[in-house]
Amino acid sequence: MPHKSISFHRQYLGYTGGHQKVRDYLDHFCSMNFSPMLYLEGQASTKKDLFSGISNVEYQTHYQPEKASIAFLAGMDWQPYLASSAKHSLIFNLIQHVRHGDKNEQLFEFLAQPAVRLCVSNSVKQAIEPFSNGPCHVVKIGTSLPTLKVKKQHSLYILANKQPDLGQDIYEWAIKKGISTKLQTTKEERIETLKGMASSHVTLSLPNKSEGFYLPGIESMFYSDMAVVPYCVANKEYYSPRANLIIPTYTEEAIKESIIQALNMNSPSLLIKKWVGRRIAKQYSLESERRILSGIVRNYTAKFG
Repeated sequence: MPHKSISFHRQYLGYTGGHQKVRDYLDHFCSMNFSPMLYLEGQASTKKDLFSGISNVEYQTHYQPEKASIAFLAGMDWQPYLASSAKHSLIFNLIQHVRHGDKNEQLFEFLAQPAVRLCVSNSVKQAIEPFSNGPCHVVKIGTSLPTLKVKKQHSLYILANKQPDLGQDIYEWAIKKGISTKLQTTKEERIETLKGMASSHVTLSLPNKSEGFYLPGIESMFYSDMAVVPYCVANKEYYSPRANLIIPTYTEEAIKESIIQALNMNSPSLLIKKWVGRRIAKQYSLESERRILSGIVRNYTAKFG
């Protein structure tokens, strides 16, 4: 692949999975012999070094996308890009949420701008494709699943940073039922969240009502014996009735019923479900994501020169 420069922009005020994915894409483009230029604004309180000291990345003190031959944009990056003097024949636009296809969202208006859309899931592609000015491709999201040697300490782990009130209500219910439970209602370092999953037999992850993918779903399938993730659109993509994932409707009562079901899973069935779940989770690797992205990028850089 020819050596090219590519512009990135990040307003990094707080760690999220979305920021992590942009960092992954920076690494992917470096591996493809690109020279990224990054303008970084702000500083998160967790994972402070996410965008710091990346080899082969040129850090800009001012956002100057016009200095790169290609632009990479995600989320609200369109605002500073359109305010700049840059004009690129090739823009890669990472789309991480189905809400981009919602006409009531500010993000929707950016779909009118010409770009190659890189969608993290089929659900995202289906949501935006009718409105996109430019082709849409699915780059199945990837993540790292480090090996953790953690003993089971809790029956239930509740990841509720996106739904703290609901998480608190379910926590209080679980404690009254005599279920050993750990609750997380704030953002923590990712490794601590993974340890919470690994140390619990069942993980309840509470997403927004709609998500572009929702990685805690596959993370909990990998680290816990059973995972409960209420329906959030994109989590249907990694569901299998043979796996250790239960997707209840997004009501408190349905979630509680699913927790009890997960806790009462019998051992032979549980072993099979956990094996299938871990196998599904491993399919969402950074290596697979890079391979898919590389093919798309190679095709468009050949077209646009």
